[in-house]
Amino acid sequence: MKIVDRIYLSKLFEIYGLLLTDKQTKIFMLYYYEDYSINEISSKLNITKNGVYNALETIKDKLLKYEKKINVFENYNYNVQLLEKKQIDLKIIKKLK
Repeated sequence: MKIVDRIYLSKLFEIYGLLLTDKQTKIFMLYYYEDYSINEISSKLNITKNGVYNALETIKDKLLKYEKKINVFENYNYNVQLLEKKQIDLKIIKKLK
């Protein structure tokens, strides 16, 4: 998985993480934030490697589905870009005065 994808999923987790189960949250945090391998998570949580892999895929699908329906991250990014453009416009206007 590309670093950009990992960062994107982490951002989505920050927004929608409370919608996941406690077990899903634990698996996500171990894998994405604490850099545990699937094998390490399997041993730590006493579940199969396939179970961990499937949980990670389910979590990813859920986070992407939430963002597709609710668009919090997309709207946030749009607003930040708009604000940055307005700040640049203001700097240009100040220079012209």
